[in-house]
Amino acid sequence: MKIFAVYSVVTLEGKTAELKTFREKYDQPYKLHITLKQPVQINEDEVDEVKQILSGLDVAKSKIKLVFDKINGDEKVLMLMAEENSTLMDLQKEVVGLLHKYKSYVDADTMEYEINFKPHITVARDIHEQDMSSVKEQLRGMLPVKAFINSITLAVVNHISPEEALDPNNLTEYRFQHPLTRLVR
Repeated sequence: MKIFAVYSVVTLEGKTAELKTFREKYDQPYKLHITLKQPVQINEDEVDEVKQILSGLDVAKSKIKLVFDKINGDEKVLMLMAEENSTLMDLQKEVVGLLHKYKSYVDADTMEYEINFKPHITVARDIHEQDMSSVKEQLRGMLPVKAFINSITLAVVNHISPEEALDPNNLTEYRFQHPLTRLVR
C-alpha cells in the first residue's frame, strides 16, 4: 500500500525570513503548502495511473497569486487563511474531480477538509495553551502575507512523515503551463 496526496507549494513574496523563523519555532519542517487532494491509500500498481491522470490536468496559467489575511485554528494548530480565490478553488475542484475514484482516505477528517476546502497554510502546531495569545499576536503582526503557487506536487509515500514527504524521490511536480508539464526527479 501507498499513500498519496496532491498539494501546491506556497512561495512567499516578502516576510519570508520572518515567517520562516516563526515556523522553525512552532511548526514541523514541511514546506508551506495548500493541500488540494487529501491523503488517500492506493495500491502500488495505481501510482503510475495517478501520475498519468494528473499529467492531463488542463492548467493554462503561469501562477496563482494569493493573499493570506486571517488567522484560524484551534487550541494547538494555527493556520493562515487565504482570501477568496476562484482560480485556486477551481484548481482544487478539478484535481479532486480527476482523482474522484480514490476515496480510501487516511482518516475521516481529511475527507471533510477536501469537501469543505478552505485554502490555508499551517504555520504552528502543538502550541501550549498559555502561549497561544502571544503566538497569535506575533502572527497578526505578519499579516497580510502575499504569496503564489505555480505548480502542483504529487507526493507518494509509504507512511505520513516529514522525512518521506520531503524526499524528492517521492515527489512529482507538475508546473503550470499549457499543457501541464511533469518534471521527473
